[in-house]
Amino acid sequence: MGIYYSDGELIQEFDHVLVSCPANGVGVPIGEAQICKVYPRKKEVKVSYFDYFDCRRKDAQPKRKSCLVSISNVELVTRDG
Repeated sequence: MGIYYSDGELIQEFDHVLVSCPANGVGVPIGEAQICKVYPRKKEVKVSYFDYFDCRRKDAQPKRKSCLVSISNVELVTRDG
């Protein structure tokens, strides 16, 4: 048993998705992220994204952060593998 995007494609780990609204009011800006974990019972996915507003690393690269997002707020962009 799996969960599906609004266009009927099966949601899988490592899919690159477009987040269409902020998750739970905090964290993810509207933009591209990658699915790390799928929670079918909650109808949520854990996404990982680069926070370009937080470049506190020594090499000045953006930090990679993650948060939970409802499946209704993600759209498939590309699929790894």
